[in-house]
Amino acid sequence: MDDLIREEIQEADVLVADITYPNHNVLYELGYAMAAGKPVLPTVNTAILAAHGNVTSLGLFDTTGYADYTNADELSDKIHSWDSESWVNRYALKRDYAQPLFILDAVKKTDFRNWIFHAVEESEVNFRSFDPAEVPRLTAAQALSDVSSSAGVVIPLLSPDLVDAERHNLRAAFVLGLTHGSGIEALVIQYENGPVPLDYRDFVRNSASRVETLRHVSEFCQETLVKNQRPASKAGRAGYNILGEIDLGSAAAENESQQLAQYFVETAEYSRALRAEGAVVSGRKGSGKSAVFLQVADHFKGVFPSECVVDLRPASHDLSEMREALTSVMSAGVFDHTIAAFWQYILYNEILLKLREMVIPKSRNDFDIQKKIADIEDRFGLDDGVVSGDFTSRLKAAVELVVGKVNNSRTVEALKSELTNLMFEEPILALRDAVLDLAAHCNGIHVLLDDLDKGGLLAGLSCKTLRWSNT
Repeated sequence: MDDLIREEIQEADVLVADITYPNHNVLYELGYAMAAGKPVLPTVNTAILAAHGNVTSLGLFDTTGYADYTNADELSDKIHSWDSESWVNRYALKRDYAQPLFILDAVKKTDFRNWIFHAVEESEVNFRSFDPAEVPRLTAAQALSDVSSSAGVVIPLLSPDLVDAERHNLRAAFVLGLTHGSGIEALVIQYENGPVPLDYRDFVRNSASRVETLRHVSEFCQETLVKNQRPASKAGRAGYNILGEIDLGSAAAENESQQLAQYFVETAEYSRALRAEGAVVSGRKGSGKSAVFLQVADHFKGVFPSECVVDLRPASHDLSEMREALTSVMSAGVFDHTIAAFWQYILYNEILLKLREMVIPKSRNDFDIQKKIADIEDRFGLDDGVVSGDFTSRLKAAVELVVGKVNNSRTVEALKSELTNLMFEEPILALRDAVLDLAAHCNGIHVLLDDLDKGGLLAGLSCKTLRWSNT
């Protein structure tokens, strides 16, 4: 559509929006008005059976509140007293120049979603994200803070047949409204063609393939880096009192990775992880496991640049599929044996890729190293697709390989033999020898893993950060 609705919101004194039933256009307009600094008055007809559930399920208005009514007279009274009932934006933040990109994540980590994150990571643009799998509710106040502090926002739209798609797309409409109201660029990207609400139909890019998705996202990341060098259009928190100036930061360490060192408390777990005395850091959500992971990785990268740091954080992995496939046909002993081999294969492969990345700069003037790298690439099939991929995609490919063996095997005995040959006969031994060969070019190898408790293979163990060091 044209800019008529946005122009009318800019000229209005207040925006009254009924959110009794979820509506993408209404949420977009609410977000736009909030970011533009207009008072907003969300209204809900509590006489409707599903009204309260609709609002609480979405979670956006948990902190802003809304005006409830059951008839026309009550609604009229609420509207006439809008100056006392309405909510005004007090949550805009200054630009986060260290992490200028914000991404609205999805519950299920589909290929489309993973392509987006892979492209962002390849662009080396530091980003923050809202992950509903980690924090189930995104309030309007938090969304305003995240969007206003960004130079660019990436918003994927999901196919209606995906899990949580309706709530995600409603949330996306609101975040896009905040983005446009803040004068910030957004990449709204949708896989294949699908219906798009009228208010922002012209802003959506469609993608029909992995290559096209990577191109759209990579180009937007470059644009974000350029825009991040320009002054922010809004100062953020101007004229607020001292309480309004307080910023407690994000609840997720990943969204504070660039500022984490300024306030990180060096706990006993952190010190033990540095010395590799504690293999596993476990604890409840929010206890600082990811912070330890990030700080240990940064420590070795900064203090010991000649050491190889393999920091692995899978964005998603459905290891439960492999667990179910294996346990259905194998005894517990063989199952454990296969899982141990699987992880050994995965870790050796990731270490080899990181060592290759470290050694390549040294090979520019050393033909022997060049030949060694070429031989390793040919032997293990390290083509552009594997090397340019991320840990998540490589982990997924390995899981699919094992599950495929299980599904295609005729007998349990044949499966045991095939899995043993698959893991031990050639790949693991060859990978180990290749790692030892390239390890001569660094002073030590440090392996760190985060978010291991999401997979399903570690049932009964609540662990999130694991470190293995070999010096």
